Amino acid sequence: YRRQRQMCIRDRDYDKLASDETSPLLDRATVGLYRPGSTFKTITATAGLNEGIVAGSSTYFCGHSYEYKGHTYYCTGSHGNISVVQALQYSCNIYFYQLSEALTIDNLTKYAELYGLGSPTGIETGDAAGRFANPETYAEYGWEWTVGHVLQAAIGQSETAVTPLQMAVVASTIANKGVRYQPHLVDSLWDYNLTEKIKDIEPTVAETIPIQHDDVYTYIQQGMIAASVTNMPDKYSLADLGYDVAIKTGTPQAGGGRVQDSFFIGYAPADNPKIAFACVVEGAEYSKYMIRDVLKAYERMETRQKTNMEKNTTSNP
Repeated sequence: YRRQRQMCIRDRDYDKLASDETSPLLDRATVGLYRPGSTFKTITATAGLNEGIVAGSSTYFCGHSYEYKGHTYYCTGSHGNISVVQALQYSCNIYFYQLSEALTIDNLTKYAELYGLGSPTGIETGDAAGRFANPETYAEYGWEWTVGHVLQAAIGQSETAVTPLQMAVVASTIANKGVRYQPHLVDSLWDYNLTEKIKDIEPTVAETIPIQHDDVYTYIQQGMIAASVTNMPDKYSLADLGYDVAIKTGTPQAGGGRVQDSFFIGYAPADNPKIAFACVVEGAEYSKYMIRDVLKAYERMETRQKTNMEKNTTSNP
């Protein structure tokens, strides 16, 4: 009787969770779909630098507003003549609006696909493919594509939809200078008694972006490092960790009753990356204040693993 009663309680709990409007049973990391916002600017920067549209020293002018095809678009600031490093640091919309004009939606689509957007990552448990905003996507959904959408696509708005896992892969790809690895959960296979390792799961390269200019990722990394120390209160500072952190933040428009989400991607240490990460906080802002705690948690985990390995080595010479 007790067992049946417990099962009934669990069933009722499941029904409650399943009908909860906040969808607590949804694995947001792998199937939650969000606009990436300005985190996507790293992809637009890759396209612009690699296609030779811009160089590290070239600039666009940001005067806060930008006229395009009879419409006015705005930036969060007025940055003057600004380079790609500064545009990533300050997340200048108008820099990337002008760059997207020169690139066209075809090149933006090309690099979004090279970074894996619009396709499952291949993780063992499965994940959502998402989509990139372009004329083909709009036609598929029966939406009307207009020329202004190319500007919004370049800054991660419009109808682009990604998972946090996909954007962690984007950060990893930048850290690996254009080599995109397939994410995986299984590190190795062992026998039933966990005494003999049967197989190691080797890293799988999913895509290698053909780099045409050697300094592409130099400038992107510089911009992301600069972003990590810009407008960051002391309490959440990344400047005193003993290593540089490369990040890009975003505040995309959101649906589902939310005005905006808060997104960040990054990797660390910037000069010898060990961890790539991505996070989205629904209906929030300033998610970047979480990054320090994420990295500190990773450092603690590394320390524990090192200690355990030393213990195992000592007890099993």
